[in-house]
Amino acid sequence: MTINDLEQQISVHLASPQKSERWAMYRLIAPVVDFANASMGLTAYFEFNQTSEHKTSQSVDIALLDGLKPKVMIEAKRLDRRIAAEQISKYLCADVRGLVTNGMHWIMCSNGLNKTLCMLDNEGNASAQSIKEIVAFIQGNKFDSTGWSSSNNYVNPILRTG
Repeated sequence: MTINDLEQQISVHLASPQKSERWAMYRLIAPVVDFANASMGLTAYFEFNQTSEHKTSQSVDIALLDGLKPKVMIEAKRLDRRIAAEQISKYLCADVRGLVTNGMHWIMCSNGLNKTLCMLDNEGNASAQSIKEIVAFIQGNKFDSTGWSSSNNYVNPILRTG
């Protein structure tokens, strides 16, 4: 699969969205994560459980593991949910990248900074630039450093109806 194939696949799904978290996970989130991980060879682990700083058990939706060590953690939400960096930052330590997403918006988090990207371009199709930047971030490659901040603003959902 090429990045153009992924963009096309995402565009098809964005054309007729469903509100469930499972739909967002299978149609929008997992394809991007799988594409990014194809060259990395990390183990994708669903419902990865760990103990928080407060000694409570918590699970993140997807963890990309190098052996037993998480490298990337992704928290998935329903398409119609607001998201914020705080929803993933509690799972992260200094050397772990994180994303929280409702499938439409993706908040990338690293070392106390975050950046929000939207999967839609101005024409209503999957944004090639956003997909490329999200894939680069998951892979740990150099990514565009503009637009990063330490703010924790909520991103409201965008629902497209037929």
